[in-house]
Amino acid sequence: MCKYWMEATPKPLSLILSKIKHYTGDVIVTSIKDCVDLSSPGSQIRRERFRGKDQMDISTLLSHLAILYPSPTTPINLFPSQTQQAQSQKAIYDFMAEPSAWSLAGQILDSLGTADWAEDTNTRFIAAHTLAVKISRDWDSLPSDQYLSLKERLLHWLHQSAQRASPSSSHDPTRKSHTSADVIVLRKLAVAVSALSLKLVPSPLKCWDHWLLETITRISSSGQCINSLLVVLTIVAEEAARADLIGPLSESDIPDFPKPFRVQYDKSIQDGGSLVIRTLVDALTSDGSSTKISALTCSQAWLSASHLNIEGPMSLWPILLDLLTKSVYLLAYVSDDGADHLPSEEEDIIQKTAECIEELVSSSNGGLNCGGGFVTSTRVVPLLDWYAGDLVGTLIEKAVMTQDVPDAILAIFKLFVSLAEHSISHIAATISSSRSLILLRRLLRITLFPGFYGVDEQVSALPLPIWTLLQEEITDMGYLGNMEETFQDTLERPHDLIESNKKHKSLSNEIFKALTEGLKVKSSWPKQGELSSLWTKDRVAAFQNQIRVDIGEALLACYYVRRDEMLADLTAEVKYLVDKPQAFGENYEDLEACLFCLRAIQEGIPLEESTCLPALLSSDVLLKLPKGDSGAFARLTSTCLVLIGGFSEWLKQRPEQLSTCLNWVAPSLSSCDVDIVSLAATAFRRLCHEGRKTLVNDIASLAQLIRSTEGRIPADEYNKVLQSVASVLQALPPISLVEPLLSLLGPVITRLNQVTRLYSETHDAEHRVVIIDQLRQLKAANSGLSEPDEGLILLDLDESNPEQTKANELASLGPIQSLRSSLADLICKIIRLSVGDVDLAIDVTELLRTCTSHGIPTAMSLDPFPILISCVSNLSNDRMNLAIWFSLSTSLMLAISRSTGRKIPPENLAMIVECVKESVRIATEALSSDAAMKHHPDIVQTFLQFCVAVTESYIGVFDNLHDELQSIVMIAIRGLRIEERIALQAALDILKSFAQHTRANANPAQSELFVQLLTAHSYDILNGIVFGIGGGLPRSALPALAETIHCFFIRLPETSRACLTKLFEMPGYPSDKVNQERKTKFLQGLCSARTLKKARDLCTEFAILSRGLEGTAYGASQLHLSFN
Repeated sequence: MCKYWMEATPKPLSLILSKIKHYTGDVIVTSIKDCVDLSSPGSQIRRERFRGKDQMDISTLLSHLAILYPSPTTPINLFPSQTQQAQSQKAIYDFMAEPSAWSLAGQILDSLGTADWAEDTNTRFIAAHTLAVKISRDWDSLPSDQYLSLKERLLHWLHQSAQRASPSSSHDPTRKSHTSADVIVLRKLAVAVSALSLKLVPSPLKCWDHWLLETITRISSSGQCINSLLVVLTIVAEEAARADLIGPLSESDIPDFPKPFRVQYDKSIQDGGSLVIRTLVDALTSDGSSTKISALTCSQAWLSASHLNIEGPMSLWPILLDLLTKSVYLLAYVSDDGADHLPSEEEDIIQKTAECIEELVSSSNGGLNCGGGFVTSTRVVPLLDWYAGDLVGTLIEKAVMTQDVPDAILAIFKLFVSLAEHSISHIAATISSSRSLILLRRLLRITLFPGFYGVDEQVSALPLPIWTLLQEEITDMGYLGNMEETFQDTLERPHDLIESNKKHKSLSNEIFKALTEGLKVKSSWPKQGELSSLWTKDRVAAFQNQIRVDIGEALLACYYVRRDEMLADLTAEVKYLVDKPQAFGENYEDLEACLFCLRAIQEGIPLEESTCLPALLSSDVLLKLPKGDSGAFARLTSTCLVLIGGFSEWLKQRPEQLSTCLNWVAPSLSSCDVDIVSLAATAFRRLCHEGRKTLVNDIASLAQLIRSTEGRIPADEYNKVLQSVASVLQALPPISLVEPLLSLLGPVITRLNQVTRLYSETHDAEHRVVIIDQLRQLKAANSGLSEPDEGLILLDLDESNPEQTKANELASLGPIQSLRSSLADLICKIIRLSVGDVDLAIDVTELLRTCTSHGIPTAMSLDPFPILISCVSNLSNDRMNLAIWFSLSTSLMLAISRSTGRKIPPENLAMIVECVKESVRIATEALSSDAAMKHHPDIVQTFLQFCVAVTESYIGVFDNLHDELQSIVMIAIRGLRIEERIALQAALDILKSFAQHTRANANPAQSELFVQLLTAHSYDILNGIVFGIGGGLPRSALPALAETIHCFFIRLPETSRACLTKLFEMPGYPSDKVNQERKTKFLQGLCSARTLKKARDLCTEFAILSRGLEGTAYGASQLHLSFN
């Protein structure tokens, strides 16, 4: 629906219109099939077509509108019932779907001045809206001989409405009360005029080239409609910016943007641009406040719409600067009396002036609109001088003192931030100049505005990104380096340059030191009493997750400037606050803020830092930190836990501090606050993961920690602790690993064995929960036992690396073999018990994936082959979880291939053949109909992915499975009609995999097998792919469809050409929007395409054409992406 429909309508009507949309969706504007004037000769045919349908007249429409939004003076007993209003809603909807709606809309607007009912604003708004949507959505049904007549009538209505909406159009006081309501109608008529221009200006019509000039002239003809004209021009700019106008596409102009339609339309607007600029200048320099406000709103719309040439900013810039620097409101605001006595229009003027200037300044950072690059370093000087002047300084201090920032002052601050961003390079280069220092200190003053952002002030977060930009600039300029070291090898050292650099570095440190101190305060939590009484949960979450994140980025910029000095200051303050005697709970917010600042700069601190961090993470500091489960204590503990976890890599090489940190973290695992427990478990896991080699001597204490936390903390957090201990065990030599590992896993496996037996007998729900918990514990333990650098180690082709040798030695140990055997038998039992149980099936498959997926085997790694046999044998018993078991079978097949390569014993290959046969049989039964395919896309996806894994790993499996291959292809073909993306992608993947195996390779018989298979089904396969490209499938599937059809044309060129030629002989295939010439062109392009990019381009263009999107903004954007 159009923009102003819901915004500008009086509340009762907007409510009714929203209800109409609820009942009808977008049919209000899309189901109208006729928009001709019924008084025209051609309309008689349409009357005949709808003769059997009752058409609404004006009186009936008015009665329905009266029911939908009755007068406020209507007595309650006469108020329409919900049933009556629902009937009227439906009646108005039916009216808007009738061809007579166009004629009736014209009659309503023509009746103004001749009928009392036409004075009703809501009635005329509906008529104007009907015009706008019919022009936009139903244009093709309007006979071409009525175009110019429609234009004249629409301009007449627009002029008439402009006069009524003008405050000076009548001396009748009762008329003036209706002016604001008439503006609503005027806006909607302006939308209609803009929509009509989009139809009549571009080729092939080109019958209203000077539409903007004519519109301005028509409205201005009465001489007293300047405000109305500004309203119309604002709408014109906004509608032109949103216009979906690209033009027809052809192969010759595809790479060229913008398209001819857009060029023609932009020219028609620019032809009237001078008159627009003259109108804006006259309005901005007039005496009327309301006119200035309208002009400023209009100026901002035109400046952001990219339709003014350079003359626009050139003419408006000095006027805007004059309005800003000579503002009556700003002078009054800084005075002792304040600005409360001034009319509200004065505040609006300065606010909108600042917003207009900000539009020009922000667009000069590289934007493509009309202001792009206009605000140059020369033009910005007056603004910089003004912001460095006394008025702005007094203004900022007044706002800080009163802690009250009106909207106009907030707009001034926003402009200041945009100006600083625009001129940041200049400010950094001249940081020692008085003006740059004043600007930076004022930005600092705004950044450190008193109060809590989002709670009692809305200012301080605005400049935060500026400090990161400034840090980057002064770093790039070399201010933070040592100039004496730079020139130490030269005979002549540039003394002036060195001294200048020292001065710049000193000033930078001074500014960022003040920023650090201020941000430390801004990041502090309020005292507990204020927090609990005034802050809602949403405020607390916003401060924690948004505001503090932004502050943290600015603190990191501070660290990159100050480095060791900042770290030393924060560490010293933490030590001071820890050692300072204080009452219970006093100043803990300050201590937590210091720790937060340290946490914020963690990523910048080098691992070799050895001065401050050893003192910070020592027992002298950590063991003195107060701990607790609520209030300030909980926040302090949480911040410290995150801080310690973040330094885990630094602690890896420092055993003393690592032990201290573990001793501080471990007790937090017993906290009553679940959030603290979670943070403690995460920090503990990070410390153990990084320091596993250092902690191997503390196995006994870690085992005690396992026993003390089991059953006392949430299961997920206990699993983190279990994983942590397992990761330390992984660092032990194989012989030393056995005993502690069995001590760790033995109770888990024993408990799992017992409860599995009980569950098989009783199917008790509590036993099921215990089984799931034990499976998750085993998964966590195996994750900890995995080699931390496995990814890098596997890149080394040397099979004799120490990690692989260790894994082989571990696998040869009897206790480990027994552990693996017991675990495999137990898991196979659980697989059989999980029939119909989705959660249990998911947990056992996740455990099996971790136990079979590691390239370097762990102590818990299992042979995937027997697991695959057990998994496939369970398919026929557990139809509910087919997708889960097919997915696991895929992972196991890949694991078998990874462990054995393509050299697999014949007996194992025979077992895989049987697994494939059983899987195909089960899948064929489960997906026996199209309805089953659509209802179970997860089964389609996982089964076909399993087939791809088999094809890529052991293609020889299919040598004697011809019937199964036929079944797989049939499922894939039917899968091409599924809109579910994952299932469709799997269908395309298996077809593409089969096509890839048609090439002549080491086994020609296998190649011939797939050639015959795909040749027999190529017609159906290509039909499904082309139908999907032509609109039968979502647009998101285009890349995959293009890749598959390209593969077929490369591997089976003659067959693909013949099938597609036959398909294109069908009329209207794949869409009636594609003629035979474009089909032939598409076919020839595919035959000649030798790169995937070319095929994708062809399919994208064909898809846009087939969907009727040629000439739309979406179509052009997709082509633009494709061709670039």
